[in-house]
Amino acid sequence: ATCGFRKNVVSLKQHLGGSDPTIEENLAEELGIYDESKLNDIKSLGIEPGSIDRVPHSELFERTVAELREKCGLKGDGIKSETNSAMIADELVSTFTDLCGGEESSPESALSCLYFGSELIAPALYKTILRAIEGNIGNLDQCTYGGIFFRLHMELDVEHANKFREMVLPMCETIEGRIKIAASIGRLMEARLSFMCKAALELTKDDDERDSMSSSKLYNKQSSNWVRTKPSCLSDFTGRPHVFRMCKRHISDTAWVLDVGCGEGFPARELTKMGVGKIVGIDVSEGMVSSAQDTAKKMGFDSKQTFLCGNASNVKKIIDQNYFKVGVLPGSVYEKGIFDLATAIFLFNYLSTQDTGRVIEEVFSLLRPGGSFIFSVPHPLMAYLHDKNKNSSNSSFSFNAESFGNHYFSRRDNQLRGVIKTTEGTKLNVRMVFKTISDYVNMIKESGFELIEMHEAHVEEHHMERNPDFFSSVNDMPLHLIFEVRKPLNEISPQDSDSNSLYDLLKGKLPFFIFYELIRPIKRFKSRTVRNDALVNVLNLLPELRKEDQTDVMPIFELIPASGKAIWHYERDDIERGFSLDEAPPLLQYA
Repeated sequence: ATCGFRKNVVSLKQHLGGSDPTIEENLAEELGIYDESKLNDIKSLGIEPGSIDRVPHSELFERTVAELREKCGLKGDGIKSETNSAMIADELVSTFTDLCGGEESSPESALSCLYFGSELIAPALYKTILRAIEGNIGNLDQCTYGGIFFRLHMELDVEHANKFREMVLPMCETIEGRIKIAASIGRLMEARLSFMCKAALELTKDDDERDSMSSSKLYNKQSSNWVRTKPSCLSDFTGRPHVFRMCKRHISDTAWVLDVGCGEGFPARELTKMGVGKIVGIDVSEGMVSSAQDTAKKMGFDSKQTFLCGNASNVKKIIDQNYFKVGVLPGSVYEKGIFDLATAIFLFNYLSTQDTGRVIEEVFSLLRPGGSFIFSVPHPLMAYLHDKNKNSSNSSFSFNAESFGNHYFSRRDNQLRGVIKTTEGTKLNVRMVFKTISDYVNMIKESGFELIEMHEAHVEEHHMERNPDFFSSVNDMPLHLIFEVRKPLNEISPQDSDSNSLYDLLKGKLPFFIFYELIRPIKRFKSRTVRNDALVNVLNLLPELRKEDQTDVMPIFELIPASGKAIWHYERDDIERGFSLDEAPPLLQYA
């Protein structure tokens, strides 16, 4: 963590294009180098300067951890090695890295990240952590590494924050600067909150849960085993065909489909073969996403398929951050639906009830009015009826549910581990976070969806005729639940439909390059400002345009209304003027 902070400070230094006393002081202190004045300040805290002089913060942190582990009586790894600690911190670390030194980072994002997201809040965070530690293992005085580490940051970071604040203030003088800062802070704070939640959940798991791998780690490890171009595992025969049957009536060459929990892309490939115009898949496993991308390219589907890696509970955020890859305008996911159909095939068995409800709500907002959401889950009774198969070598599916007994409702959000077999004999590990049927029905209702169909999938007669050895162990048992729900046609948009602009109607599917062509004529208004509340700071999103134009210009356009003339608004010498559709760019006239 401390090495990462030093790297981020270096990135900020590069953004600012030169040496700055505040930055140089931070870098030196991270290496344990302090001037005479600072050493006196440290001594006034009751800390012996010699104990930290020339000791890098990374080393001081490691000494602190080792000391705390000893005081807590932890041996070895303390938390078992199966715990995916990297996964817990990944989002926060990558967000810091992206905002400070990523391709789209800026001086504003880097500085606001280190000020608001680190130096400003670190003293309060460390104070809370220290209080919790001392409440459990006793006082950490200034002679302990823990006492030194926490007090050093609690006191010195206040001074750092004040100096960073002086650097931030000039960046807040422009709208463009404030927008960048606000966006960066929001993104970083979400990542920090996510980190805290993941850490709390991990530390409160029981031993059995801690022994199990995370979903992403599970599928990264066996992603190659899941890759297939034809049906092979049980649900490929008994579940997915019903999903595709429900999807069929929504398929067209203009339909946009969202596949949440896309895995290695098997459903996406099948939907593409059925004639889908565009499909966007999201999965938490990097291995699965990589497999999906590779297979799409080999099969020539890559022009119609886009795969993104991320947590399903942040679908809107993932799409918004990858708007260029998806082919939508930035921010469009927060205003109107952009997909005609959404699927989630055996995703919710890996999510808690709360996270499942969140995904359903996000999918609802991403669908156009009248759009359908089709998802499949393991049948709740699988946890009981299929437990008897776990000791059978011929079983094509089983769950370990010994601890469940005869309980049902009280087992909500308990996780079961299971194994399914392919027709070739390969065993695949799966999970199910238990939910009742009423859980799904209630989440559908609360999100605003209409229930169109619910199907209980099972082994059918033609399955037994085709391969009785494979299907007999689960014959006449409930296997999956498949839901089709629909967003009401009369769903009210964020803005009243009468005031919808042509831009609002187009932007859901407006490719980014066309958008660039639409605003290209604005470049002649180099000394004027064009305003629109619907889209802010276009220049920041178009590096090509920024190179050609002045950096203080914000060419933001407004097209009003869809039923009448499209008018460009801009200001010059306090005089407003609009021009008619005849004067607009050819592409706009065509649209």
